[in-house]
Amino acid sequence: MLAGKMMCTFNHVGMAVPECDAAVEWYTRTLGLHQLGSTRYVPGEYIPPTSMFRRSGKPLEAIKVAFLLGSGGVGLELVEFIRGSEAGDEPSSPHFSGDLYHVALTVEDPGGVAEAIAGSGGTKIGEVAKMPSGVSFVHCLDPWGNALELMSGTLEQLVGA
Repeated sequence: MLAGKMMCTFNHVGMAVPECDAAVEWYTRTLGLHQLGSTRYVPGEYIPPTSMFRRSGKPLEAIKVAFLLGSGGVGLELVEFIRGSEAGDEPSSPHFSGDLYHVALTVEDPGGVAEAIAGSGGTKIGEVAKMPSGVSFVHCLDPWGNALELMSGTLEQLVGA
């Protein structure tokens, strides 16, 4: 960081999902995110060989990718990895094994949103808790097992900045 100057802002978080279209529908319906443009199908030949999408080493037939936006301006990229068949392989292995700890979302009512998630195929993990800063939070899983942290305040409010 240059003498207290902020060097970057969050742009988006990328999340691998087994079915891009179903994930777009769930995130827009359940969390009210807005899809930017349309879902794109990108054939493997258009993905650079140095791309992080090629980390697994298996042939990549294509990806389906969609970008969603929340009210705070940070995006969520949903990617379905479509692998070609190889001898001994299953016809498609949808995504590589990149780990994502969680995506934190600021919401007005963490408990209420957690109940909506649980009621639409996701899972609420534990109860709403409160940080020393007063920010409430609860953890959930979307229907594909991706971890979500629902928070009542911004990151700056959470850390008291």
